[in-house]
Amino acid sequence: MRNLMHANFIRYISRLSTLIAFAISLTLGFVTAYDSVKETYVNGIKNAHFMPELQYLLFVFFLAVIVSVVNIGSEFAAGTIRNKLVSGYTKMEIFFSELILSLVFSVILFILYYLPFLVKGWKYLGDLDYILEITALLLLSILSLTVFAVFLCFLTENRIIAVVIGIMVVVVMLMSADAVAKRLKEPQYNQETIYEDGSSMLVTGNGVYRTFSDNAGTDDVGVKEIRDIPNPKYVDGIFRKVLSFALEINCFQRIKDSIEFFNRQNMLKYGESGLPDDIAKDIALEYEKLNEETVDKIRLEMVYNVLLIVVFASVGVLIFRKKNIK
Repeated sequence: MRNLMHANFIRYISRLSTLIAFAISLTLGFVTAYDSVKETYVNGIKNAHFMPELQYLLFVFFLAVIVSVVNIGSEFAAGTIRNKLVSGYTKMEIFFSELILSLVFSVILFILYYLPFLVKGWKYLGDLDYILEITALLLLSILSLTVFAVFLCFLTENRIIAVVIGIMVVVVMLMSADAVAKRLKEPQYNQETIYEDGSSMLVTGNGVYRTFSDNAGTDDVGVKEIRDIPNPKYVDGIFRKVLSFALEINCFQRIKDSIEFFNRQNMLKYGESGLPDDIAKDIALEYEKLNEETVDKIRLEMVYNVLLIVVFASVGVLIFRKKNIK
């Protein structure tokens, strides 16, 4: 299998699409490095700190899918997979050689993105707790997405179909991350306040709504009643567990969580300028709680990604072994 992997590596690394993907990833890494060092002024004192802007990593994840699908899809389109079988290679050797190479290229894309980012902010890394754990989680996330792309290629045996489905899956994952997170944050109850003049105020998960009666007077009227109203948007039961799990394995949500985690961490270390001390203290306490919850999830999400890698790789090789390659 070593000769097979070596020949494939030389062929894939020479492809224009692969080289373009590497160049884009490295460019995004430099952009991230440039944007990640922030300068703030508190009481006239200059503070420089490192706040990773990882949103560009979204495109690197997308590139990992495209590189895997184009490389493996081209092998099927050119009949190279069939020729390898005729040459005596087993389906297991072919599948795992393609899988390993795809993972290698995804790691290269990840390193090219992260390298300028780390070089620029190396002296600030000590200020970021759990930077290694979060980096490992993001790496596992891109690897699990890569294994899914490989699974897709061997399932469809068609480069165009695999590219279309791969792009659709990535877009759906990206769009659904915010929608699912927003839905899960909906409270079980909305609070409604009834005022003596007949007006009311309803506090929902998305904001505050105020309704006035026809004879409403001033805003400083007395409160008549406060009651909890069931929120129709609240998700409960097995559906909530399914949505929570889907969000936890969504690699794009991991990027968003990492950005929010680092932002909260910087606030805790450097403070929020312009806010009264009591408000800043309350925000700091809330951020500490959120960060503790995030750290608790990191190791669990690492396990989820490893399981996804094992599942997609196992199912993919089983499907490929049963296929009749013409």
